[in-house]
Amino acid sequence: MTETNSQAAPGSLEVVRTFLNTWWIPNDTREATDELTSLGAMHQFYATWFSKGERDPEISIVPELVWQLRADLRKILGKSEVLVLSEWLKRQPIEVKLSQDEEGMPTLQYRPAGSATCQLCAEVLALVVEAISRSSWMRLKACPNCQWVFYDHTKNQNKVWCLMTARAPQGRSCGSISKVRSFRQRQKASVAKASGKSERF
Repeated sequence: MTETNSQAAPGSLEVVRTFLNTWWIPNDTREATDELTSLGAMHQFYATWFSKGERDPEISIVPELVWQLRADLRKILGKSEVLVLSEWLKRQPIEVKLSQDEEGMPTLQYRPAGSATCQLCAEVLALVVEAISRSSWMRLKACPNCQWVFYDHTKNQNKVWCLMTARAPQGRSCGSISKVRSFRQRQKASVAKASGKSERF
Protein backbone atom coordinates (compact mmCIF):
# COMPACT_ATOMS: atom_id res chain seq x y z
CA MET A 1 0.00 0.00 0.00
CA THR A 2 1.25 3.49 -0.84
CA GLU A 3 1.38 5.75 2.18
CA THR A 4 3.00 8.87 3.53
CA ASN A 5 5.83 8.79 6.07
CA SER A 6 3.49 10.39 8.62
CA GLN A 7 2.12 6.93 9.36
CA ALA A 8 5.50 5.32 10.00
CA ALA A 9 6.45 4.38 13.55
CA PRO A 10 9.76 5.49 15.06
CA GLY A 11 12.72 3.14 15.23
CA SER A 12 12.21 -0.59 15.48
CA LEU A 13 8.49 -0.19 16.15
CA GLU A 14 8.14 0.27 12.39
CA VAL A 15 9.03 -3.41 12.01
CA VAL A 16 6.12 -4.33 14.29
CA ARG A 17 3.81 -2.08 12.28
CA THR A 18 4.96 -3.77 9.08
CA PHE A 19 4.33 -7.18 10.65
CA LEU A 20 0.78 -6.20 11.67
CA ASN A 21 0.09 -4.77 8.22
CA THR A 22 0.60 -8.16 6.61
CA TRP A 23 -3.17 -8.39 7.24
CA TRP A 24 -5.62 -5.63 6.30
CA ILE A 25 -8.87 -4.93 4.40
CA PRO A 26 -8.49 -2.96 1.12
CA ASN A 27 -11.23 -0.44 0.40
CA ASP A 28 -11.54 -1.49 -3.23
CA THR A 29 -12.27 -5.18 -2.58
CA ARG A 30 -13.33 -5.15 1.11
CA GLU A 31 -11.83 -8.64 1.34
CA ALA A 32 -9.19 -9.34 3.95
CA THR A 33 -5.68 -9.60 2.55
CA ASP A 34 -3.08 -11.78 4.29
CA GLU A 35 0.55 -11.72 3.18
CA LEU A 36 1.67 -14.40 5.64
CA THR A 37 -0.38 -17.38 4.49
CA SER A 38 2.58 -19.72 4.10
CA LEU A 39 5.66 -20.75 6.04
CA GLY A 40 7.77 -19.54 3.14
CA ALA A 41 6.32 -16.04 3.40
CA MET A 42 7.06 -16.01 7.13
CA HIS A 43 10.67 -17.06 6.53
CA GLN A 44 10.97 -14.29 3.96
CA PHE A 45 9.61 -11.74 6.43
CA TYR A 46 12.12 -12.94 9.03
CA ALA A 47 14.99 -12.75 6.54
CA THR A 48 13.98 -9.23 5.51
CA TRP A 49 13.69 -7.75 8.99
CA PHE A 50 15.68 -9.91 11.40
CA SER A 51 18.50 -11.51 9.44
CA LYS A 52 21.89 -10.66 10.95
CA GLY A 53 23.52 -10.37 7.54
CA GLU A 54 25.29 -13.69 7.83
CA ARG A 55 23.93 -17.09 7.05
CA ASP A 56 21.23 -17.70 9.63
CA PRO A 57 20.95 -21.08 11.33
CA GLU A 58 17.77 -23.05 10.88
CA ILE A 59 14.98 -20.73 12.06
CA SER A 60 12.05 -22.19 13.97
CA ILE A 61 8.77 -20.61 12.87
CA VAL A 62 5.34 -21.95 13.84
CA PRO A 63 2.64 -20.50 11.52
CA GLU A 64 -0.19 -20.96 14.02
CA LEU A 65 1.75 -18.97 16.63
CA VAL A 66 2.59 -16.21 14.15
CA TRP A 67 -1.07 -15.78 13.18
CA GLN A 68 -2.18 -15.83 16.82
CA LEU A 69 0.45 -13.30 17.90
CA ARG A 70 -0.55 -10.96 15.08
CA ALA A 71 -4.23 -11.26 16.08
CA ASP A 72 -3.48 -10.72 19.79
CA LEU A 73 -1.34 -7.66 19.10
CA ARG A 74 -4.04 -6.18 16.89
CA LYS A 75 -6.57 -6.58 19.71
CA ILE A 76 -4.55 -4.36 22.05
CA LEU A 77 -3.54 -1.64 19.58
CA GLY A 78 -3.97 1.80 21.08
CA LYS A 79 -4.78 0.29 24.46
CA SER A 80 -3.00 -0.08 27.79
CA GLU A 81 -4.41 -3.59 28.24
CA VAL A 82 -1.19 -5.43 27.44
CA LEU A 83 -1.41 -8.20 30.06
CA VAL A 84 -2.31 -10.64 27.29
CA LEU A 85 1.39 -10.48 26.43
CA SER A 86 2.30 -12.04 29.78
CA GLU A 87 1.31 -15.48 28.51
CA TRP A 88 3.33 -14.93 25.36
CA LEU A 89 6.40 -13.90 27.36
CA LYS A 90 6.19 -17.11 29.39
CA ARG A 91 6.61 -19.08 26.17
CA GLN A 92 8.87 -16.61 24.38
CA PRO A 93 10.90 -14.90 27.15
CA ILE A 94 12.72 -11.63 26.48
CA GLU A 95 16.04 -10.61 28.03
CA VAL A 96 17.34 -7.10 28.64
CA LYS A 97 20.83 -6.00 27.68
CA LEU A 98 22.51 -2.78 28.82
CA SER A 99 24.47 -1.02 26.09
CA GLN A 100 25.30 2.46 24.77
CA ASP A 101 23.66 4.47 22.02
CA GLU A 102 25.47 6.45 19.30
CA GLU A 103 26.09 9.32 21.72
CA GLY A 104 27.53 7.04 24.38
CA MET A 105 24.47 7.22 26.61
CA PRO A 106 23.31 4.08 28.43
CA THR A 107 20.35 2.34 26.82
CA LEU A 108 18.42 -0.88 27.21
CA GLN A 109 18.07 -3.39 24.40
CA TYR A 110 15.49 -6.15 24.33
CA ARG A 111 16.04 -9.46 22.56
CA PRO A 112 14.73 -13.05 22.61
CA ALA A 113 16.18 -15.14 25.42
CA GLY A 114 17.59 -18.54 24.56
CA SER A 115 15.93 -20.96 22.21
CA ALA A 116 12.47 -19.76 21.18
CA THR A 117 9.60 -21.99 20.07
CA CYS A 118 8.92 -19.55 17.26
CA GLN A 119 11.81 -17.26 16.41
CA LEU A 120 9.71 -14.82 14.42
CA CYS A 121 7.27 -14.42 17.32
CA ALA A 122 10.14 -13.92 19.77
CA GLU A 123 11.76 -11.20 17.65
CA VAL A 124 8.47 -9.32 17.22
CA LEU A 125 7.69 -9.63 20.95
CA ALA A 126 11.08 -8.15 21.85
CA LEU A 127 10.29 -5.08 19.76
CA VAL A 128 6.82 -4.77 21.31
CA VAL A 129 8.28 -4.92 24.83
CA GLU A 130 10.79 -2.25 23.84
CA ALA A 131 7.98 -0.03 22.53
CA ILE A 132 6.00 -0.49 25.76
CA SER A 133 9.06 0.45 27.82
CA ARG A 134 9.46 3.63 25.76
CA SER A 135 5.74 4.50 25.99
CA SER A 136 5.33 4.47 22.20
CA TRP A 137 3.14 1.36 21.93
CA MET A 138 -0.08 3.27 22.70
CA ARG A 139 0.38 5.38 19.57
CA LEU A 140 0.14 2.37 17.30
CA LYS A 141 -3.47 2.10 16.09
CA ALA A 142 -5.59 0.35 13.45
CA CYS A 143 -7.95 2.21 11.14
CA PRO A 144 -11.54 1.10 11.96
CA ASN A 145 -12.36 0.93 8.25
CA CYS A 146 -9.50 -0.84 6.47
CA GLN A 147 -7.66 -2.07 9.59
CA TRP A 148 -4.37 -0.62 8.30
CA VAL A 149 -2.03 0.01 11.24
CA PHE A 150 -0.52 3.48 11.59
CA TYR A 151 1.48 5.43 14.15
CA ASP A 152 -0.40 8.35 15.67
CA HIS A 153 1.97 11.34 15.63
CA THR A 154 -0.67 13.82 16.81
CA LYS A 155 -0.03 15.66 20.07
CA ASN A 156 -3.26 14.49 21.71
CA GLN A 157 -3.10 10.97 20.27
CA ASN A 158 -6.60 11.42 18.84
CA LYS A 159 -6.09 10.27 15.27
CA VAL A 160 -8.71 7.70 14.22
CA TRP A 161 -8.47 7.12 10.47
CA CYS A 162 -5.44 6.00 8.49
CA LEU A 163 -6.22 8.66 5.84
CA MET A 164 -4.11 6.92 3.20
CA THR A 165 -5.54 6.38 -0.28
CA ALA A 166 -6.83 2.94 -1.08
CA ARG A 167 -5.56 0.63 -3.80
CA ALA A 168 -8.22 1.87 -6.20
CA PRO A 169 -7.51 3.84 -9.41
CA GLN A 170 -9.28 6.93 -8.07
CA GLY A 171 -7.88 6.49 -4.55
CA ARG A 172 -10.04 7.27 -1.51
CA SER A 173 -9.19 7.91 2.11
CA CYS A 174 -10.95 6.07 4.91
CA GLY A 175 -11.71 9.36 6.64
CA SER A 176 -13.48 10.69 3.56
CA ILE A 177 -15.39 7.44 3.10
CA SER A 178 -16.61 7.63 6.70
CA LYS A 179 -17.72 11.24 6.35
CA VAL A 180 -19.61 10.51 3.13
CA ARG A 181 -21.26 7.46 4.71
CA SER A 182 -22.34 9.47 7.78
CA PHE A 183 -23.67 12.27 5.57
CA ARG A 184 -25.77 9.85 3.51
CA GLN A 185 -27.15 8.23 6.65
CA ARG A 186 -28.17 11.63 8.02
CA GLN A 187 -29.78 12.52 4.70
CA LYS A 188 -31.68 9.23 4.63
CA ALA A 189 -32.88 9.73 8.20
CA SER A 190 -33.92 13.30 7.41
CA VAL A 191 -35.89 12.22 4.34
CA ALA A 192 -37.57 9.41 6.30
CA LYS A 193 -38.50 11.84 9.08
CA ALA A 194 -39.92 14.38 6.61
CA SER A 195 -41.85 11.64 4.84
CA GLY A 196 -43.37 10.49 8.12
CA LYS A 197 -44.55 14.00 8.92
CA SER A 198 -46.15 14.53 5.50
CA GLU A 199 -48.16 11.31 5.85
CA ARG A 200 -49.85 12.64 9.00
CA PHE A 201 -51.35 15.69 7.19
